[in-house]
Amino acid sequence: MLPTIKPRDTLLIRMGSSISSGDLVVVSLQAIGLIVKRVKQVDLETIELVGDNSRLGSSTCGPAIDKRFVLGKVIAILSKPFSLTLFLKER
Repeated sequence: MLPTIKPRDTLLIRMGSSISSGDLVVVSLQAIGLIVKRVKQVDLETIELVGDNSRLGSSTCGPAIDKRFVLGKVIAILSKPFSLTLFLKER
């Protein structure tokens, strides 16, 4: 997820949150493990993911993924040294 998330960044995740296009989400895929990607599209039961680094492709981007595999939405990124990026939307 470079350039948005860098090695050693700490993510704050909101579990059980509603998901919208453009959100960063943590997804648990059995064959790969935990991944963080941006939501491209949301349907009733599935989501489509995209990476932020346009120079690199990903096998997890493109095919629809069941929403049940989404663990939560990234609401903040803590970078070292001492940088905080919030992803909170006003209601």
